[in-house]
Amino acid sequence: MKKIVALLCVFTLLLSSCSNDDNVDPSIDSDQPILVKKIILKNLSSNSIASVTEFEYNGNKHSKSIDQINNNKIIYTYTGDLVTNIKIYNLNNNNLMVEYLYVYENNNLVESTYKMLMNNVCEKRLYTYNTNETVDFTYYKGDLTTQNTLFKTGIITIQNEEVVSVVVQDHINPSNRNTTYTYDSYNNPSKNIVGFNKLKVELDRVGGVFKNSISNTSIYDNSQSITTNFTYEYNSNGFPILSNYSFNGVNFEKEYFY
Repeated sequence: MKKIVALLCVFTLLLSSCSNDDNVDPSIDSDQPILVKKIILKNLSSNSIASVTEFEYNGNKHSKSIDQINNNKIIYTYTGDLVTNIKIYNLNNNNLMVEYLYVYENNNLVESTYKMLMNNVCEKRLYTYNTNETVDFTYYKGDLTTQNTLFKTGIITIQNEEVVSVVVQDHINPSNRNTTYTYDSYNNPSKNIVGFNKLKVELDRVGGVFKNSISNTSIYDNSQSITTNFTYEYNSNGFPILSNYSFNGVNFEKEYFY
């Protein structure tokens, strides 16, 4: 199941950082919107390939992605320009493993349902948008039928269309976390995908929609601090073609193809 969550994180594409290439112009956009076609994630510490994800589109809308390494297939469904359903299947037997359902008001995500079908676990996520570019959220947890156990609460702060901080209170395993995000001035690979900017408040997706995250710093229970830094190489259009980062002492590299 951790692999499934990790695969979804590919689409937030939050592994970003600064380039030393002064010839790159981040403002360049071609007449034909640039869309990422494939991402290869490598575990440099074990010299292995963790995932190879290929993306398909219907115009600028995400239609499907496939990861042959982890045997996952993700199908996207839109209503107009809004993503309203995401389903993750096992490629080997075509069993549905995870499903996301999204509800919007005034073009803002106000409710999502995260179903882990294989485990009979479900989260109901509610969002309230404030006038000061903050979003309050409440998560409830339960089985596929009923979700009435308070799981998480918190507040998300947005600046320049990106999430810059998230404060989370975990009510099941009592703890709190405050995470801040910084970004580069270049193009995120998901920038031109229709509807993805509306999903940026989802905690398993936070980390960059239009720009790339160059560092994430999390403070746990007002004491322990963990920072993850990301470095990038960009193409002439200002989109990343390579990123590097370390997580839990393991070094990773992502290669992007357009």
